[in-house]
Amino acid sequence: MRPGWASRRAGRGGSGGMSCTGGSSLPKSRPAECGDGVTQTRSTTSSATSTTAAAPSARAARRMTSKSERRLPRNGRGGKRLARRNRTCDIARMTHSRCLCGAVTWDAEGPLQFMSHCHCSRCRKAHGTPFATYVTAPADGFRASGRDHVGRYESSPGFFRDFCTRCGSVVPGDPWQNLVFLPTGCMEQDPGTRPAAHIFVASRAPWFAIRDSLPQFEAYPPGVDMPAQPDRPAPDPPGAAPRGSCLCGGVAFVVEGPPTFARNCHCGRCRKARGAAHASNLVTTADGVRFTRGAERIAFYKVPEARFFGQSFCRTCGGPVPRLDRDRNIAVVPMGTLDDDPGIRPQMHIFVGSKAPWFDIADELPQHEEYPPAA
Repeated sequence: MRPGWASRRAGRGGSGGMSCTGGSSLPKSRPAECGDGVTQTRSTTSSATSTTAAAPSARAARRMTSKSERRLPRNGRGGKRLARRNRTCDIARMTHSRCLCGAVTWDAEGPLQFMSHCHCSRCRKAHGTPFATYVTAPADGFRASGRDHVGRYESSPGFFRDFCTRCGSVVPGDPWQNLVFLPTGCMEQDPGTRPAAHIFVASRAPWFAIRDSLPQFEAYPPGVDMPAQPDRPAPDPPGAAPRGSCLCGGVAFVVEGPPTFARNCHCGRCRKARGAAHASNLVTTADGVRFTRGAERIAFYKVPEARFFGQSFCRTCGGPVPRLDRDRNIAVVPMGTLDDDPGIRPQMHIFVGSKAPWFDIADELPQHEEYPPAA
């Protein structure tokens, strides 16, 4: 029986990891939401400014947060030491989270510890983003509902990643060593803690650059006694066009059309859909993406009150996949699903007015409160 779930199903957890095992405040008024990061209906802008994951055991997490800020170098390999920062929330505050459709909800009571950005290939595939951000919470303070809507996929031996079968959002999995790994993109309040490190940067997406000063580790940080698993290989041989695939490899595609643009979207819908700090999407024409395998496995969820917003995902693993909108002649490609460098980089941040309070943008890309101004 799984502790914390209102309706339960048997299952087993585990560990793994050159991929990790995975990691399985908003205003009261409704923030602006994008249609899908593509349609430009409003043009409120701001000027340009400068930019998960498995966590260690509770003991290792405390060791990281108490020592690393004094002793660890900026990049984990040498350089300027970091200033002390608030990396944990020792207050037993309650946080509420939900998936995109709201069928799965969960509450977690702190302390919340070791929030980290994970760049491993499995996290990128599961979320469709450049990295996944997780934080740990004690299992005895975790409560959830909607278990009947939760699917699971064994992404590495003994480790399962859970997702909402209705909308594809990543949701928490089984506790491990009395800790629950929470996808922070689904949180509806400020958790009171901030990211402590980037992990598995050896698997970082080639189109994403880390611009902040957090410590970086090629795999797990020191003090985490878990083996790292081999990186997830691309399921298909390379060709002339960039390849992409879901977490299980059951859905595969190639991007044959030229990219129109790429953006990082921070709206609440994108954050819940991907369970991450933001979505990173590449847009091309509807005919610019060709599915080479598994099109019949794709599920689609449309947000009822949205004009366009929806999410396509693999029914088997929950991994996001490209969404084709032939009425508007566009294909929206979650960049974390790509197996090759697409040759384009995100060009701006949009909907930063709805940005997660625990995430800081450290790069110098243009930022827009909502949509960018129409060309």
